[in-house]
Amino acid sequence: MEVRRDDYEDGVLPQLCVLTGAPAEVLLDHRSRSGGGAVTLLLLLLGPLGVVAMIVVDRLLEVEARGQLPVSRAAMAERTAARHRANAVARVGAVVAVAGVGVAVLAGSSLRLAGLAAAVAGLVVVVVAFGWPAWSGVQGRPDRAGRTVTLVGVSAQFARAYRAQDERRAEARRLAVLGTATRAASSSTR
Repeated sequence: MEVRRDDYEDGVLPQLCVLTGAPAEVLLDHRSRSGGGAVTLLLLLLGPLGVVAMIVVDRLLEVEARGQLPVSRAAMAERTAARHRANAVARVGAVVAVAGVGVAVLAGSSLRLAGLAAAVAGLVVVVVAFGWPAWSGVQGRPDRAGRTVTLVGVSAQFARAYRAQDERRAEARRLAVLGTATRAASSSTR
C-alpha cells in the first residue's frame, strides 16, 4: 500500500498496529530504502568489476526515507522473540559451516565434498536466519519523486484505516476549496 511520505515521516498514520491491526501503543522508528533494484544485478555479469559497479550504481540511485510506524507492544514482543529465534538458528548454521570447513580441510578426499556441502548449507542457514526477521516485517520503498512510500507487509485493517483517513482528508480539502470558491464568488457579486 502507498502512504504519503510526509505521513510516514511524521507518524501521522492510523493508530493501529501495522503488523496486526490491533490498537497501537508505540511509534516505532522505521527506515525505508530503494536502490537500483534487480537491474543492477545484471552488472554481476561483468565479474569482479561488475560487483564494484553494482555497489556504486545502487548507491547513486538510492532513495531513503525515515519514518514512524504504529505498533502494538504484543507485536513488538513477537518481533523480538522472532529475532532471538533467528539468532539461535544463525548460531547453529555458523557451527555447521565451521564444522564443514574443518571436515573439508582435515578429512580425506572422500569426506571433503561432504564438508564443503555442510559449509555451504551452514552459510545459507546463517544468511536466511539473519534476513528472515527483516523480510517478514513491514518493508518500505520510497518513490523517486519523494511523494509516497510503498509499505509491504502491513495488516489489512491498517491499510483500510489509512485509506479511510486519506479519503477524509481529501474530502476536507475539497470542501475547503469549495468554501473558498463560494466565498470568493459571493464577494465578487457584491
